[in-house]
Amino acid sequence: NAPQDPPAFVLDQRKDSVFDAKLAALQKQYHGTFPKVESPLELNKTNIKAMIAKRFAWPLIAEDEHRLQFLATTGVFRFEDDVVFEFSEDSLRIRSRSRVGEYDFGTNAQRVLAIILALNTYAE
Repeated sequence: NAPQDPPAFVLDQRKDSVFDAKLAALQKQYHGTFPKVESPLELNKTNIKAMIAKRFAWPLIAEDEHRLQFLATTGVFRFEDDVVFEFSEDSLRIRSRSRVGEYDFGTNAQRVLAIILALNTYAE
């Protein structure tokens, strides 16, 4: 994902959902550091739904023609975070964002990395 143009959420659950320069700067530190998605799966909505159900058990909370949105919950404090997958003809973009707060201690970046690793090792 380009830090200045992240995938939009189907349902935006944040009251302060403005994507500003401060957030772009935080995301930029992770940009380009993730491995490529080289999944044995065809990257379509059906396969992503199945993989998320099996590996993460996150509920699907919204869907439209090009996006899936899931609700992830952190382990200890049970914070709710939104995860969106955006599909196009030649790419899959993934974004995770906390619903509250300004700093997530790297949780969302770690979640995106876990998703990529799960996609790259997933066997139906």
